[in-house]
Amino acid sequence: MMADFQNFCQKEVLPLLHKNKGRYGLALLFNGQIFNYNGNLAFCAASTIKVPLLVLALKDLECDINMVIEKPLEKTGGSSLLEYLKDTSSLTLHDLLLFMIAISDNSATNAIIDLLGGFSSIEQGFINLGLNQTKLRRKMMDLTALKKGLDNTASPLEMVTLLSSLDNTTLAKVRYFLSKQLFNEGLGFFLNEGMVEHKTGSLYTVFNDVGLLKLGEDILYYAYYSEDINIGESIILAGNIGQTILRWYQNESN
Repeated sequence: MMADFQNFCQKEVLPLLHKNKGRYGLALLFNGQIFNYNGNLAFCAASTIKVPLLVLALKDLECDINMVIEKPLEKTGGSSLLEYLKDTSSLTLHDLLLFMIAISDNSATNAIIDLLGGFSSIEQGFINLGLNQTKLRRKMMDLTALKKGLDNTASPLEMVTLLSSLDNTTLAKVRYFLSKQLFNEGLGFFLNEGMVEHKTGSLYTVFNDVGLLKLGEDILYYAYYSEDINIGESIILAGNIGQTILRWYQNESN
């Protein structure tokens, strides 16, 4: 029965985490049942910090999503594509959010941070969303701040709780953007295209993945975080977890 989800996680998912070196956090929510492994701990967020920024923008920015944002974009480097466009004067909020999630564009993300009012305003916004471990302490590609020990953090359980507690209208908007991500690493690595709607994040020895896994008519909310590990190995581990969950679901559905 599907009621055995937590038992399944203890028997089949947890051993996968224990087999690998590194520091892991994993939160899974399926039909009201939560599996939590280090889910309350704070991890380097990398680009998964863009998920709560997306939620905050959709909830708090009082403008039409198709409204043109007349703001010069700062050049950030990294995964930014916008900075190479000749003209960004006609970009809308929709465009910035799409670039931020679909290709993890850092210039778009920093523009969203500014639109949300900067660090203090976002900190309060995160608190209003029930996020306490999730902190924005630096802009994207601010390596000077990173060297000073200022890094963005998130906890797996907070990410899962955030997504699963959204009202239907906001969740539909969030899922629209998450479904546009072009990188398939993470829990969906070995699954058919379109089974996950998510946002990944990686930095040095960090790989994370936050999103939703579509299991038939059901939805599994997940947040996978890893530190101090080879990124390639972590991607494979996350993919194995996703594959293991799908196999369990298919067996339970028969």
